[in-house]
Amino acid sequence: MENREQEELLIQVRNAFANRTGIRMINVEKDRSEAELIISEDTMNPYGTVHGGALFTLADMCSGVAARSDGRIYVTEHADISYFRAVSEGKLIAKGSVLHRGRTSCVVDVKIFDSRNSLVCAGTFSFFCVQRSVK
Repeated sequence: MENREQEELLIQVRNAFANRTGIRMINVEKDRSEAELIISEDTMNPYGTVHGGALFTLADMCSGVAARSDGRIYVTEHADISYFRAVSEGKLIAKGSVLHRGRTSCVVDVKIFDSRNSLVCAGTFSFFCVQRSVK
């Protein structure tokens, strides 16, 4: 496991919200990340499909990890997401990829796929750098 992956796992362990969501990082490398969410009753809306908020959270967390892969600390500044299909079973895989990295901002493209590799939703997340170096 690379040093950046180890750092990200430590961040995830300390992140109470991340731990509650059931979202797990499965790959972290420079400017890229992958996360998974196993679909369960806790992720469902009243209609029996994955809640849009669960999808948004998966996208935000995955893209945030891609942004942080340069070792700096970011917060979400803006997000735009489009939902394409409903899902009710299996697992979801999010893939984040940095589109632009500047001095104080980072823009990440994120796509979420279901167990059949069908595109469920996609978005673009903008992040603001709040700390230029990790202490």
